[in-house]
Amino acid sequence: AGLGNIYRAEVLFKAGVHPETPGASIDYESFTTIWEISKELLLRGFETGSILTVDPEEGLPEPWTRRYIYNHSSCGRCGTRISTWDMGGRTCYACPTCQVLGKGSNLSADRKSKLRQAKPHQPFVSRCAPEAPASALDAALEKLAAGEKRNVEHIALVEESTLELGKMAKLTVRELREMAKSRGFRTSGKKEDLVKRLASSCDTKPTGKISFRKRKRRQ
Repeated sequence: AGLGNIYRAEVLFKAGVHPETPGASIDYESFTTIWEISKELLLRGFETGSILTVDPEEGLPEPWTRRYIYNHSSCGRCGTRISTWDMGGRTCYACPTCQVLGKGSNLSADRKSKLRQAKPHQPFVSRCAPEAPASALDAALEKLAAGEKRNVEHIALVEESTLELGKMAKLTVRELREMAKSRGFRTSGKKEDLVKRLASSCDTKPTGKISFRKRKRRQ
């Protein structure tokens, strides 16, 4: 469990910390800054019902009135192109000017390779953090389309369809094809295509519940 990818990007930006900074190298002051910003933004999200990370007093113009770097092509503060790359199956966002990676950062060969693959971000139509409310199903489908295939059922506004989508994402391609055939859908395509096809037939009735994995307690 954690803040989620949007908050991760925005919190680290506001703290001026590069996403690849090893946790063990963060000093107490930076840690405290990250902690306080996280608390502030989560409380703001709870009170407003939306992910709003930009401080209004900065007076930033559109489209930076809600978020600084997440799904933006350039930084809301300095205008530098936003870089994105993969980290554990999720998309990392950073402003190379506002979030400088320390020279003494000891990165593994794998992380150095991922960072070298960073590219300018191309904005997409976001339903995970929309300007207007969207259905939880749309948000979950967007996570699949963006390559974030894990925990699609952990969406703030949970609907029956997203819970069903979370179950389908764990099935094998063969099982998904059998399900598609039984429902009269085409059985061609990759796993992501099959999941999207099946999810499109789900109802979107809100359940008011959030699905969490249950863990066995240690004896």
